[in-house]
Amino acid sequence: MKGANGEPVLKSWWNITPEDAKNPIDYACLLYDVFYTQLINVKKDNFLKDLVISLSEEDYESILGPILKRIQRDCIDSSLENSKKTMDALKLLETLLYIDKRVVHFFVNHYTFLPKASPSDINGIQLQKMTVFGACLSMTSFPTESKTVRTFFSERNSLKNSEEILSMLRAKIHAMVDNIHKIMEYIMKCDAKYKRNILNWLYIGISVNDAKQKTYNYGSLISSDGWFTNFLLLLMKFAHKMLGDINKYPTWFTKIDFEFLRQKPVFNNLMLLNGKSNLYIPVEFSNDICIKSEDDISGSPNAKLQNQDKYTFLSELVFIINHAVYLQSSTQKTFIEFLHKMQKQHTYSGPFSRNFISLFVKKLAFDVQLSDPYLLTHMYKLLTFDILLVLFTFNVPY
Repeated sequence: MKGANGEPVLKSWWNITPEDAKNPIDYACLLYDVFYTQLINVKKDNFLKDLVISLSEEDYESILGPILKRIQRDCIDSSLENSKKTMDALKLLETLLYIDKRVVHFFVNHYTFLPKASPSDINGIQLQKMTVFGACLSMTSFPTESKTVRTFFSERNSLKNSEEILSMLRAKIHAMVDNIHKIMEYIMKCDAKYKRNILNWLYIGISVNDAKQKTYNYGSLISSDGWFTNFLLLLMKFAHKMLGDINKYPTWFTKIDFEFLRQKPVFNNLMLLNGKSNLYIPVEFSNDICIKSEDDISGSPNAKLQNQDKYTFLSELVFIINHAVYLQSSTQKTFIEFLHKMQKQHTYSGPFSRNFISLFVKKLAFDVQLSDPYLLTHMYKLLTFDILLVLFTFNVPY
């Protein structure tokens, strides 16, 4: 059997270039590529189960490390046109994690989950490109970041079937986000200590993108707007149960501790309601709220971890989501400005002009994510939740 270059394939396998498992961009080993392809295409989970169980933890870096790198590599190419490739990679990751909890421990400590650096050393682009989950969330319809307009709305007939196309594209994005949510939920259920890994990932998602609130953020190493919209959708998946039944809100309120806001520097500069207290913080908590950096929480790493873990998952999730919604407002503002531009073009040249149609199909591409009924509904529910939470906190009858 010969390859594309005429050389026998088996012979080329024997001339294998070694690969550094700890180098995130080293994919030199052909054998790992072949092995990964076989794992993606395998139809029986028993093969994977037997393989993973037979490995010792000392083998993980050399065997599973290159596999995780290739999962992340396939997710980097995440797009609506090539969603199957991303979903296949996520399915393989899910299967590996479900087989053995030791793999979960290896993954959450691997750089494909989160680069091994302090939060202050990670930027939004690195989170988006260099992590498995971040790369998957790059599957966007935004016309400024994808080929959605050219691929799905280039034909005039597509305008007649725009609702069907919008639903189809949203379904692809939701399938990807649902899969990430499922994997993250499973990781947290494997061991309570892994909740910290997931919460750290979600917190870093807002901290590295905090510059989105600035009027001028050119040059800031933040994630793309399409990515952040998907990130917000992921957060809403976590909040679905909490926001589902308004009659259960008082029960959730008792589990939320405002003092968590002291622990994270991203909450230092929240908008002020009355010039005295932060947006979510009662007045009596506002005096010593400021934290200069992640390392200021405690001089001892163990004490720092204990300080974080005393807060409920719900406490952290609520404030992370609220801050994400605040950061998302800049994207919504840009979208509204785009709609005004489209309206002016309609007035100037009419609905059948080439310029207006060009803007209209771009609007459809934006609508896939920004007009997603699930996302908008949960944002409105969150607003209700927040108002009632403030009333509950200050003992105001409602």
